[in-house]
Amino acid sequence: MKNLNLFYYGSQDFIREIGKKGTQSDITLYSRKTDDYVFTILNPSLFPDKLSSLTDCIAPVDAAILQVETIDKNLGEVIMALDLSGISTGLVYTSEENADRIKSILSNTSLKNYPVLTDNGASVVEKAGRFDHRTQGRGTKILIDHFFTVRSVGTVALGFVTSGKVEKHQDLFLSLAKKSIQVRSIQVQDEDVPEAEEGTRVGLSLKGIDTDELERGMVLSDTEIDSEKLLKGSIAKHPAQKNPPPDQGEVFFASTMRYQRGTMEKGDISLDSPIYMLDGKGVICSQSLTPRIIASFNSSKSP
Repeated sequence: MKNLNLFYYGSQDFIREIGKKGTQSDITLYSRKTDDYVFTILNPSLFPDKLSSLTDCIAPVDAAILQVETIDKNLGEVIMALDLSGISTGLVYTSEENADRIKSILSNTSLKNYPVLTDNGASVVEKAGRFDHRTQGRGTKILIDHFFTVRSVGTVALGFVTSGKVEKHQDLFLSLAKKSIQVRSIQVQDEDVPEAEEGTRVGLSLKGIDTDELERGMVLSDTEIDSEKLLKGSIAKHPAQKNPPPDQGEVFFASTMRYQRGTMEKGDISLDSPIYMLDGKGVICSQSLTPRIIASFNSSKSP
């Protein structure tokens, strides 16, 4: 069965038609299952008020669906964030009146090949089923987004297998916490399974970690991984951002479902808290600029 993780921005009425609502916080997750595939759909439920709601949603996805009713600055930030994050696969569903303008806006971005649909919406899910998984990382990597404690079970973490596969009783390392833990059991779509392949959204019962030690954006890995606080690499401003990246001062850095405050100094970024990047990339943001999306970052270190 094919697993796909989709970013969604648009009408809440429309997403309720194509998916079943699940976990909800600043990110709301929906799922849709057929005989051939399982879709996990991430919606930034607190955007535009909370920019991290947007960037966290984008981090684990394979492709995007944009349901456009209004062309405004919020849509602009969504497009810029998807563009800088390299989400080049997706589609747009909109009205005939908006179609040509949307195509023009996307033409100079990595979203330029998104088909723009103007039908009744029935083809959106069918076309999304043709997308492919976007591998992030090497070996076994699970990106954690939510977690909680279950009586008689213990610590449970929800997340996405971005590369490799995870197996029951597998020993893994937890980034940031720098601890070794064990996978007690795995659930996919509320069913116990012995293993889960990349692209799958999983629920993992974990041994060796308490819930209060977990954070969104932590990564479970089959090899020990280092996090960074001082980021060195190349920065490329988005063409739609009229302001240059600041030479110094406060910035925010988004990568791998983390949104960290930091300070820019001569092209380097010093973060308040460490971060691990699955693919060595991130998005630089500013709360004082409009739009708030500034530039892409590519680490000089190999991920």
